[in-house]
Amino acid sequence: MIHDKYERNTNEYYEYRNARDESLLKKGGKNLSKSILDAYFQEPHEKDPLLLYDNLAVGYEHIGQYEKAVSIYQTKKQILDSRPFDQMNRYRYYANLGTFSIHKGLKTWMKNPSDFLAKQEVIDGRNMIAKAIEINVDAHFGRENYQLIANDWIISSFTNS
Repeated sequence: MIHDKYERNTNEYYEYRNARDESLLKKGGKNLSKSILDAYFQEPHEKDPLLLYDNLAVGYEHIGQYEKAVSIYQTKKQILDSRPFDQMNRYRYYANLGTFSIHKGLKTWMKNPSDFLAKQEVIDGRNMIAKAIEINVDAHFGRENYQLIANDWIISSFTNS
């Protein structure tokens, strides 16, 4: 079993962060000025405006607003479609969206193992994680590989019970 105890940010923190990120996206989204990005992001590799979509979607996922997180990622996907060689953002898209789908699906599937749509959401999320691994096999020191193994075990356990 892989686990650790860590402090989680409160819902209020994510609500504040989500409001801030939505405001920044309304100011310009993918065309944000360098000065806004410099003020917002600390590291040079973080200066891609598409990271705002990641931050915002993850923030909504953390407070259980899965549909809102997915909606934000639909917008990110439209931008990504115009950037075919942007593998890092494509990796983040599949890794995060897969995680959102797994969390949302499991929440329902664990309560009702006969819920086919929830099961399919978990399987779809698992497949997105696999696609993220294809794009960037060593991201997070290979953590997604273990996420995939855990998801396969969960799917198998619930399917065979």
